[in-house]
Amino acid sequence: MTNKKIQSLQRVLDCAARIFTDRRFEAVSVNEIAALAHCSTATIYDVYGNKESLFLAAISYKLDNIVRPRIVERDGSPLERLLAYAEARARWLAAPEQRKVTRSLLCEHERIGHLVRDDMTAQYVLTTKALSQSIRKCLAAGLLREFGEEALAHNILAGTIYEPLVFGLVYGEEAPVNFADTLRKVFTPLVSDKGAFELGRYLNRMSRALQENATSSAA
Repeated sequence: MTNKKIQSLQRVLDCAARIFTDRRFEAVSVNEIAALAHCSTATIYDVYGNKESLFLAAISYKLDNIVRPRIVERDGSPLERLLAYAEARARWLAAPEQRKVTRSLLCEHERIGHLVRDDMTAQYVLTTKALSQSIRKCLAAGLLREFGEEALAHNILAGTIYEPLVFGLVYGEEAPVNFADTLRKVFTPLVSDKGAFELGRYLNRMSRALQENATSSAA
């Protein structure tokens, strides 16, 4: 395959991934994708065979190239690092682009259910492993209650998904989320008395930052 054809097919995947997450499968045509990608429909059909195969390839490509939040090792309390990760995860899930992808995956679940399951399973394993390391440090420092690593990780993952995704699915991609309130709901039952002080300090910083941003926007 020539470099020119490789570049052309890369554009096809980029365009297809964007369009298929913007609109339903039935509302997208291969001709439209070919025109946007500056590629012939003959080449697309030659490589992918049909629109459904192109759709599967585009969504798989989209899932493979999603940059997900991660826990960053840095100075400070292990609970602060855990809170920073949970905040980043909630903000990422609430972003209009990510909500769009999630809506597309749910709408077309019959076609791409296996891709979604495989991706979710892989990400759950990787994220839980990273969370467990951070949770162990918090437990050792007496910042979290002794609920067990698996239960703590599950609650953090589930709690940071609910409002960002459900609000987006029910109220639309632009529906706002109160991230400080989300973290408060998730972590208040999980932190120890010592951890409650750090949680309060972290939430106060978030509130101050929100007020400063609001003041800057008003000015």
